[in-house]
Amino acid sequence: MDKRQAMRDWLLNPQLTSAVAAVIKKYGIDNFGAKAVIPDGGWSPEILANGFVTYSNYFKVDLSMMLAQGIAECHFGCNPAASKSRRTFNIFNVGNTDSGAEEVQNGWVDGIRRYARVMASEYNYHDDPEGWVMMESMVSHKFTRPRGGVYSTTKDYEKLVSVLAMKIRKLLTPNPSLVPKEGSKNA
Repeated sequence: MDKRQAMRDWLLNPQLTSAVAAVIKKYGIDNFGAKAVIPDGGWSPEILANGFVTYSNYFKVDLSMMLAQGIAECHFGCNPAASKSRRTFNIFNVGNTDSGAEEVQNGWVDGIRRYARVMASEYNYHDDPEGWVMMESMVSHKFTRPRGGVYSTTKDYEKLVSVLAMKIRKLLTPNPSLVPKEGSKNA
């Protein structure tokens, strides 16, 4: 079994929920200290973690990429400047555009579900043999859709997400040797 397959198998492990909650706390709440904004509307690291693990598995979207994008977009809503994400229950800002359009979700977990569905249906290049949308594929395609259009207009977005995803994989993986090195054949 190659390292990528071993990583994917580990990302399917339902026991990850508490480790994912710790990532959300570290990069959301702890990252901003006393300035962190704790969102309303049923937000907690545990509730979000359950949503991340559930919808990563259901829609076959790389969990480390999902978490990295949650950090890059708004630090899971805890960034004091992330008022639009909090107002729309939309960690990933799906439908929230630079032009001012907003898409309000029915809750935080619904926003995670919406993002995972969009990634699976609109950003899947089908280059993973099991149909997963993997971070490595998204980086190599610079977070663009196969039909055209880009996920984020943020400069070097794919590099930011890639670096964060690799850090997250190390936090979530019981055996760090399973984490492929950036740029390796199995990355």
